[in-house]
Amino acid sequence: MTDFSSSVLREKFTITEADTGARPIVALSNRFGLNLIDSEGRIVERVVVRGQMLHTVVRLAGSILQTFQRTGPIMNRQIPVNWDQLWDSAAGHHERQFNRDLWVAVYHNGRIAWQSGTHHSFLDVVEQCESKHSRNYEDSLRVAEDMFNKAGHPVTITHDANVAVTFQIGEHSGKCGVILRGARKTTTFSFSGEKTDPAQKSLNPAHFISAAAAFLEGIQLSFLIGTNNEKMRLGMITPYSEEGLMTTSARTRMIETAGTLSTFENMHDVHYRPEKPNFTELVTSAEAVARKKLESVEN
Repeated sequence: MTDFSSSVLREKFTITEADTGARPIVALSNRFGLNLIDSEGRIVERVVVRGQMLHTVVRLAGSILQTFQRTGPIMNRQIPVNWDQLWDSAAGHHERQFNRDLWVAVYHNGRIAWQSGTHHSFLDVVEQCESKHSRNYEDSLRVAEDMFNKAGHPVTITHDANVAVTFQIGEHSGKCGVILRGARKTTTFSFSGEKTDPAQKSLNPAHFISAAAAFLEGIQLSFLIGTNNEKMRLGMITPYSEEGLMTTSARTRMIETAGTLSTFENMHDVHYRPEKPNFTELVTSAEAVARKKLESVEN
């Protein structure tokens, strides 16, 4: 297996029109650039996954990689990839049911290969520029500015990007770093894994990507569950309201994500630094934060 390395970005684009006084346009996205590499180390295809939710972007990218590993190149197949099926599995029932703004887009050679939901069209411009005009992603933003200027719509584009996840996976060992942004601080944890089965020729990067997505989703669900638990305790929501049903669904989904992580740990010798996030403890912590906020609002 060829070594796999990649990173996922949280991005915010601010597009300001010159001399109009109009409010800036903001486009938000999470971006996973994925090189699909054959056994000889050649890049066969490159796809980019963008989306609203970080964990769905990461999981869909992992599903794409897994599909490539099993059946070869993604595009121009005689039998096309069933994108809807990949997305349903990647997003999960909980997210698709309760997130009305959920969207995702898959790009190939700068053009949309498949999409679900509605996203800002400026993101399409960025991908076109990155694919056609530049090997440096940051340079593609200047190309986009030039395109608008030549079209008679001068703009200034500000790009705020933060790394959310990093992957570095070799034949025998792999590592993933997860950077979590909170209201007050940013925290980081990482996990590394090694082969445990001698019959396994090499590690599968898709397994690490799936585990990272499970952590990202589990941490998000912990915050949601903890906050809504406190709201129910205070009588602000009921178990059968939409928020109450969402909380019940989130608990079920958290069990599923924990199962994904257990499977990953059974397949690998896994180490965490500083320690493995504990979803139950995170729920309790979220309850305490919500209690303090809600009580201050009441007072």
